[in-house]
Amino acid sequence: MRKSALFVLPLLASVALCQPKPDSDIFFTKTKAYVLGTPVSVAAGTVSQMQWSSDGKFLMVASVDLKVGNNIEALFNNRQMPQVIPDGMLSIYSVAKQSFTTVWKSPMDRKQVRGFQWIPNSPFAVAIVFEPIFDPQTKTFASGRFSSVLINSAGRISTLYQAGEDETLSLQGDVGAFGAIIRSAGTPDSRFTLTLVGRDGRIAGRIPGNSLGYIYWDKAARQIYSVETTLKDNKPVQQWYALDFANGRRTPVAARRFEAPDPESAEFDLQLGSTLSRQSDSSAELKGAWLVAAEKGPRNSAMVAADAEVAELSPTLDSVSYTTKGMAMVRPLISIPKELALKAMEAAERTKILSDAKQVALGLIMYSSDHDDTLPGNGGDWASLISPYLRNNTLMDGFVYTFAGGNLADVKDPAKTEIGYKSGPGGRAVAYADGHVRWIPDN
Repeated sequence: MRKSALFVLPLLASVALCQPKPDSDIFFTKTKAYVLGTPVSVAAGTVSQMQWSSDGKFLMVASVDLKVGNNIEALFNNRQMPQVIPDGMLSIYSVAKQSFTTVWKSPMDRKQVRGFQWIPNSPFAVAIVFEPIFDPQTKTFASGRFSSVLINSAGRISTLYQAGEDETLSLQGDVGAFGAIIRSAGTPDSRFTLTLVGRDGRIAGRIPGNSLGYIYWDKAARQIYSVETTLKDNKPVQQWYALDFANGRRTPVAARRFEAPDPESAEFDLQLGSTLSRQSDSSAELKGAWLVAAEKGPRNSAMVAADAEVAELSPTLDSVSYTTKGMAMVRPLISIPKELALKAMEAAERTKILSDAKQVALGLIMYSSDHDDTLPGNGGDWASLISPYLRNNTLMDGFVYTFAGGNLADVKDPAKTEIGYKSGPGGRAVAYADGHVRWIPDN
């Protein structure tokens, strides 16, 4: 997690401005305080997919510029070509720069991104691109051609593999440290080929097969397996294979069983929950995203967004990505030692209490100037009397007026004569008859 000293002063300022309320941008774990930064837009258009790189430095977003509301449905369902073609886009957000760059953009009647995946522990991502073929006679997209492309974190794009006329390409799930797997399938006889793209962005090998099946990665054994289903005596039969991409072989093995890994303990987690939003006379239920500390206690959660559709923590836990109304957003997440944050918040609270007490003291003195230098007694409704001299009545919340009343000219030492106080963390702000205020620590 980033711990640059450049963040300390802005962070303390953020902490100081946080108020103890449920939707505050700060929350506490057992040892740390976490502050959510200002949301940043990370892509144009309506989001269809987004994913963090494994080092948490980059977020890739696939989105669509919806020029006409129902154009996407028409394109994906081979219906008549709409009059205005929406653009498909790929953008890369840099955490270090806190900005995004659109690295790929194309009208969707020419090219469409059908999915992408970052290669683990690598600056590369693999994307599947589909090129629709428009039939002018039927005015539909009757067919198309797939290709796979390699994209690096700087936005450079190169073609990995151009599929044949009857081939379809898709990305397999996570295969960990091995890289990314592209699966190509031939439509007539369901033959397929698995292509492994390594962490260096190069094709590391191909393995042919006879049916589609599923891919599994055994993290402990560092081995990739495929499971293929065939019919034997009209009954489905599963066969497991160990995949060796270096030699292009798949070896039959006994069925494997994987135990679910023990969940890693973390100081906090990202949760989606319901919240209510009221507009005019109606209310709507929204799906809010929250960061919640594992340890229960005061201020152990903070709201990321009140209307998040999906949300994900970056792998380095220093950012949160989410979508709201189709837009892709990121909020930085900065951590500091818990004690430092608590001290900063206490200092901010003391400063506010001193300011409030000062305003009340000046209000009392202004009242006395309009009433022959006489202050009201503390036994009457003194608050109503000085209310016109304050910018708002909340300044008097918690203020204890101790002066018995009388003419200030009779006070022998105004600078040492207490007229009231307001308590705070570790002490109180004491107001004196000359209008100054001083912080008195608890003994």
